[in-house]
Amino acid sequence: MKKINLFVLFLSLMAIVSCEKNEEVLTITQIDYVSFQADFNRGVDAAITTDIDVNIYTSTTSTSERTVNIGVDATQTTLDASAYSTPATVTIPANSNVGTFTVSIDGPNVGSGGVVVLDFSTDNNVAFTGDALTMTVFPVCFDNTPNLTLTLDITFDDWPEEIYWRIQDGTGAFIAESAPGAFGAYGGLAGGISQDFCLSDGDYTFVIFDQFGDGAGAYTLTFNDGTVVHESDGGYGGGENVPFSLGN
Repeated sequence: MKKINLFVLFLSLMAIVSCEKNEEVLTITQIDYVSFQADFNRGVDAAITTDIDVNIYTSTTSTSERTVNIGVDATQTTLDASAYSTPATVTIPANSNVGTFTVSIDGPNVGSGGVVVLDFSTDNNVAFTGDALTMTVFPVCFDNTPNLTLTLDITFDDWPEEIYWRIQDGTGAFIAESAPGAFGAYGGLAGGISQDFCLSDGDYTFVIFDQFGDGAGAYTLTFNDGTVVHESDGGYGGGENVPFSLGN
């Protein structure tokens, strides 16, 4: 099975047609290939499970249904595995070149969000496959849920790789963190970041550390109703804890 750029493939076929006008050649619709729909971003309700329909496309139709195998690329996926479920196969109905499958996103486990990367399995009986599909998923607080969006804004200093932060709930469980238990999430970046978190009523603590111990970039924590939870100019030494509550 080979990866192929469909536009390049089309141009190649047109060249064959122009050079061999009098010979029988394959048209692009006769080539056996399968591809995902375009990459997309999706905000999901952090309080419920959201089902997202995704399409795949084939170059040909068949009088009988066909099955295509897909899988998650764990090396590229950053969303926690508990936050999504995907099927292992996609069925393309008879006389159609479109197959639809459903990705389920578990809102309470989405955390600060991430990407899910899907690719075609190597055991598909097709000649060519398109690029992998990247779904970017992030939490959204909707008006009908008792949640507020907490926004974390960090302005980097010259050493953003020294920053590590996390948000803990009242039990001490991690709701979100810059990288799993490690510094270095922002190595090589400049400017800053802004991330949203959808939180239900309860007690929380924002914890930030600087690996060198001399403070890092300035940051603010703000609710979407305009309340400033905390702001710092970055002079927090090795780190600081910021407790806050919702609904109390």
